[in-house]
Amino acid sequence: MCSNRPKRDLFHIQIPCRPCRNPDNAAFWNGSVPPPGYAFARHLRCRVDPSHQRFATTRPPFFWIMPSTSMLSIPEIPSHLWQTVFQNTQEAILISNPEGVIVEVNPAFTRITGYSREEAVGQTTKLLKSGYQDKDFYRKFWQSLAAEGKWQGEIWNRRKNGDVYPEFLTVSSIRSGDKIQYYIAIFYDISFLKEQTDRFRHLAHHDALTGLPNRLALELFLPQALARARRQGTLLVLGMIDLDDFKPINDTFGHKAGDDLLRAFAQRLQQSVRSTDMVARFGGDEFVIVLEGLVRESEVENCLDRIGEICRSPFILPEGIEAKIGLSLGWILYPDDDAENTNSADRLLRNADMALYVAKAEKGDRASWRHRWGQTAQTQILAAHSDRIEGYGDLCERLLRIGAPTIADAARQFVEAFYASLAKSAESASILATLSGQEMQHLKDRQAEHLHWLLNPELTAEQHRERALQIGQIHALVGVRPSTLVQAMGIYQQNLVDRIIAMPARVVDRASLVQVINIRLEQELRAEIDAVEQLQAAYRHWLADCARAASAAGSIDAYIAACIDRLVELPGMAAAAWGQPGGSGQAVVRHASGRFNDYIEALRNARLDTELALSENSRSQSTVARAWASRAVVVNPSYIRDHHHARWRETAWAVGIRSSAAVPVTLRDEPIGVVSLYGRYPAQFEGLFMRDLLDTLQYVLSWAAACSSASRTAQPPTTAHASE
Repeated sequence: MCSNRPKRDLFHIQIPCRPCRNPDNAAFWNGSVPPPGYAFARHLRCRVDPSHQRFATTRPPFFWIMPSTSMLSIPEIPSHLWQTVFQNTQEAILISNPEGVIVEVNPAFTRITGYSREEAVGQTTKLLKSGYQDKDFYRKFWQSLAAEGKWQGEIWNRRKNGDVYPEFLTVSSIRSGDKIQYYIAIFYDISFLKEQTDRFRHLAHHDALTGLPNRLALELFLPQALARARRQGTLLVLGMIDLDDFKPINDTFGHKAGDDLLRAFAQRLQQSVRSTDMVARFGGDEFVIVLEGLVRESEVENCLDRIGEICRSPFILPEGIEAKIGLSLGWILYPDDDAENTNSADRLLRNADMALYVAKAEKGDRASWRHRWGQTAQTQILAAHSDRIEGYGDLCERLLRIGAPTIADAARQFVEAFYASLAKSAESASILATLSGQEMQHLKDRQAEHLHWLLNPELTAEQHRERALQIGQIHALVGVRPSTLVQAMGIYQQNLVDRIIAMPARVVDRASLVQVINIRLEQELRAEIDAVEQLQAAYRHWLADCARAASAAGSIDAYIAACIDRLVELPGMAAAAWGQPGGSGQAVVRHASGRFNDYIEALRNARLDTELALSENSRSQSTVARAWASRAVVVNPSYIRDHHHARWRETAWAVGIRSSAAVPVTLRDEPIGVVSLYGRYPAQFEGLFMRDLLDTLQYVLSWAAACSSASRTAQPPTTAHASE
């Protein structure tokens, strides 16, 4: 061992000793930190054999510089361990001098940026600059670094191939006295998390079947379009389209053919309008068009004529099926048809909707496939009464009592038909298959009761929204997509309206009752979609917080405990646990949250083997064991249907657990433990959103494990680089 041990303010420099080539060799330079380029002339001694002496006058093939152990306040760590951490960590590490000249990078830097060590060393950090950040960004960056010695945040940089990517960066300054000697940057690529966020955002605003904007996107777009029309003094067409004779296609050829037809129709509809116009799917076989920037009514007629042509020729579906359909259109012209000058997107949409139903009611002997709001006595009468109809209150109560028998009959028939159609969809059928016969019947009863209840004459708006939010949250948890909700509500709405139009009642009462139903169903759908958005946002925010904390994870046990403690507070989560292998071959629970301990106690009371459910033995059939063996997320959709969990079924049900999932945490592609999650609803982890969330969670937890491992061995600052 060299007697020249590093002083308190010096740096340890490891340089291979050519005579002995011992991997544990080292030398100590008793001087200040080397200047840029590391060319210096100092007498160095080998750690193994002090007789081996040399002058270091050029940059050695590899070196690692670290502050003395007294500066770090940690026990002395063998130099080869620092090399191992530097070489094998999954985070990119960049070291630069105070002028921004890169003096060393690790292999992860090359993997992320594409620049080799030889290409990067000697260049400035401007090598990575993307140009996405402005001068104000860098001014705040340097102010933080000067004041606190550290900066952490998100930044965009550029790879060698020119691609710009987001990274999470932490930069720390290394000082000797009052003088900055180095900057150390540690960063990792967050493109994956960005892509997942963009995907969630796209799914929230687009119809999953046709790819068109959905109802939520339309509600955001329409007020802006009306504002543009007012500001520019132009005309705007708002139209509701419904397909004629679509149901026979579904009944004759099946729902796959129906889905293919909807996609083909959506494509033709988009091609028939201008690129500046909007086409949205409203639900079921209903679509909405918004035509902007029109100056004369003759332009309106030309646009509508083009739309009317799209069903002239039959649709040839992928299976060779020839489908012939028609379409009905109810439309308004803004501002001409906004007689009350409300400028209300909701009111105009309801008027277009009512015009559509008039067009459909006259389908048998109508002269035209389209109907403009206000052009018949029926719509004029409805317009005269529209101000008194808000969906709730005394007038609505009278109207709903008139239609009560029709409404009650429609709810039950719709539920049976709706679930029969769901069973023909592969995705929906897989979710329904997780339910027992008793659960399925209970679900149908609840659905029929709820549909009948939401048209209760005495219902208030507040009561309606509160319950609809609860129903929507459950739908979100069991994997029902917003597009499915829209489709279902559209089918129910059409079913009801068709029956009401045929009722033996006054025209004005039937028209007003249709408007009441439209308002109620619109409020129902809006609340349920709001519930889906709120629930998914809560889970996304939780996952984002976990991801932000991952790079600073010190103890993986403490990190995961904090994550799952917050997770069980979210809707639908019954329990969660974090387990790692123990000496007996069984997993040891490091932390439990929610009702997990109640579940274990119930298993013990039932004289069931509590360790079997947590066994890491690959022959076990629990989700935890299968996740450990496969290194992939494993889902138990239902304790009722999954035979792997038959022995724990009754006990799980007793404590309110219906489904489970296991997320393995890996380090260097090897599992180190499993996070087990327990849901209050069957199929809770089956939907696309939850599947994506679990996959991203595995990535985040494994990333935290890597950060924790690096922290325990090297305690590097968790940052990345910023360049100006």
